[in-house]
Amino acid sequence: MPKNKPVNYLKEFEYEKKDKKQKNKLPNKIFLSSIILVGLAILIFFANLFSGLITPGRINLNRGDRYSLEHNLYSVELANTNNIGEANEISVNFKQQLAAGYVVNDKGNYHILASMYQNKSNAESVVQNLKDSGVDASIYEIKIPAIYLDLALENSEKEELKNVLTLWYDTYENLYNISISLDKSEITKEQCSIEIINLKNDLQSKIATFNESLEVAKLTQVIYTKIYANMLLEKINELVEQDNLSTLYSSKIKETYFKIIYDYISLKTELAKN
Repeated sequence: MPKNKPVNYLKEFEYEKKDKKQKNKLPNKIFLSSIILVGLAILIFFANLFSGLITPGRINLNRGDRYSLEHNLYSVELANTNNIGEANEISVNFKQQLAAGYVVNDKGNYHILASMYQNKSNAESVVQNLKDSGVDASIYEIKIPAIYLDLALENSEKEELKNVLTLWYDTYENLYNISISLDKSEITKEQCSIEIINLKNDLQSKIATFNESLEVAKLTQVIYTKIYANMLLEKINELVEQDNLSTLYSSKIKETYFKIIYDYISLKTELAKN
């Protein structure tokens, strides 16, 4: 059952900051590569339909070279229930209070999350503020594993892959900072929109560089990364297209960074399995 009914979440949101090949084989290879790309894209598309209901799991990623670091994030949970319909209703209500209202399915328990922090003390401060106002809030920890891969790539290609694998976390950081500044009225909604457009342009440039550097998708891991990178860009494009005058604008920014982080976990899981 839900922990509580919605309150003015934004009011309790603040925390104290602390300090070469034969030619006659080429068409076949191009055809096969196209088939692989389309197949993977379809699989990922259907998986992405349920990205808001991901069940976190344990995965072993410790093999080969390290391509990405481990991160722990701390989200503020406002309610939980074992009924998906109820979880969605609660989510809608909390979105009206400028929370993300992001729903995570953890072994049949649906957790409704409000915001997400790199620093546990910041999350604890928000939770305490909410408890002081009568909300039974708690911390829901999100673990992003490191990933080690043994890939037949040139050194320069490995570096490009490592660089692109930072984009999801970096984008979360950027959106988090924008969200905090907006909620504290340090920037206007117009300035917020401009910052998100600049973020999109920067992402577009970095992803284009990666795609050009590894133009021939020889490995499944590279194909997956390209597909997920395009999904990342699509999510930022959706945010750019949002009406910044909407009362749900702040909530949408938070919801987007949750989606990006859970896509990141899904990508790392797929890379480890292939």
